[in-house]
This record gives sequence, structure tokens and C-alpha cells, in this order.
Amino acid sequence: MASYSLFDVIYLENDLPEKGLKKGMLGTIVHIYDEPSPAYDIEFCDDNDETLAWITLTPDCFSKVDFKK
Repeated sequence: MASYSLFDVIYLENDLPEKGLKKGMLGTIVHIYDEPSPAYDIEFCDDNDETLAWITLTPDCFSKVDFKK
């Protein structure tokens, strides 16, 4: 399983139509929950830095962006 840290940039693995988010959209981890199981608050913003969504996701919903590739 991947390791995530605060402020990691992630991308969505699937569409979340109920939140208006599409597969591949970028977000930032803004809070980490360890209990009862790993979960992460992710903030998604538009090009003007306005928040589109702030949602809690489990690690199977996203992957970390590797800027080194």
C-alpha cells in the first residue's frame, strides 16, 4: 500500500459524480485519519484556487502524483 503525507498531491482513480469530480482530477491531502481505518480529507480546487470539493476518501479512491516521472 502507498504511503501518504499531508499536502501530497493525488489524482482520482474514478469519477465521483455526486461530488462533481472526474477521474484524473488533482487534489491535495489536507488531513489524515488513522482510526478506525486510514482515510484522508482531500481538497479539490479550480484554476483560481477556489475550493470545488473537500471530501474524505479512502486510499483505494486515489493515487499519489509522482512528479519525478
